[in-house]
Amino acid sequence: MYLQISFHENHRRFQRILYRFNINEPLQLYEMTRVPFGLRCSPYLALRTVRQLAADERARYPDAAAGAERDLYMDDLVCSCLTEQDAALLSNELIELFRAGGRFN
Repeated sequence: MYLQISFHENHRRFQRILYRFNINEPLQLYEMTRVPFGLRCSPYLALRTVRQLAADERARYPDAAAGAERDLYMDDLVCSCLTEQDAALLSNELIELFRAGGRFN
């Protein structure tokens, strides 16, 4: 999930890395463009992004937005539906909700 979330261009300078592939090469500057694994803030950034997406898209995907806010833990969604049809509809709506989050990439 983390690598699906990109940093705003103005914030990439805060995720800079100095690296060289060989000790004989000069150091090179790299900037992370996506939320990396392993940072203390990565889980927060991921869940906060999902909550914002749910709020932004609530009018188009009301059931999926409610489920994403209420039933999501990291990238696992756990909920139940009364019928298989309801489950299929919710699944499709969740897919569309998360697809809507990728429209700016």
